[in-house]
Amino acid sequence: MEEHGAGSQSRNIKGTGGKDPKKRQGRIDLLFCVGVLGLGLVMGDSHRAPKPQFLVFPPEAGANHCIVLRVVDGDTVHMGLVMDVGVRLWGIDTPERGQPGFKEATERLKSLLSKSEYIRVEWRGRGKYGRQLGVLYHDEDGPSANEILVKEGFAKEYLP
Repeated sequence: MEEHGAGSQSRNIKGTGGKDPKKRQGRIDLLFCVGVLGLGLVMGDSHRAPKPQFLVFPPEAGANHCIVLRVVDGDTVHMGLVMDVGVRLWGIDTPERGQPGFKEATERLKSLLSKSEYIRVEWRGRGKYGRQLGVLYHDEDGPSANEILVKEGFAKEYLP
């Protein structure tokens, strides 16, 4: 009978039938991963919520409803449902960061837009820096947030 020395490549470990347990575990891990991937392909998108019936990309004109994701400053917000769209409030200008009135204008816009879950946006095309321009309505029957900011002195009218 031949004995295997310390340099031998095969070992007879009790309970493994002479096979390396690390290789066996690697095969099991691989089969598990393949099974999970196969299950994902079979299920497809059936587990996801239905897509909302709102516009994903804002049009150059027209109106639709969006959710306010965040207020950047007194005249810029990020809105969307499926994607994040930067919107510059059309027809107004507010102080920039570091200028007097910046914080107040930003806080006032936040308070106006927090009154409603969905904000109606009337799209006015794109500005000179490529951002979407819009008039925002937090109340269907009332004045726009753009108008309110001007009337209350937080913004100046600005038509390029």
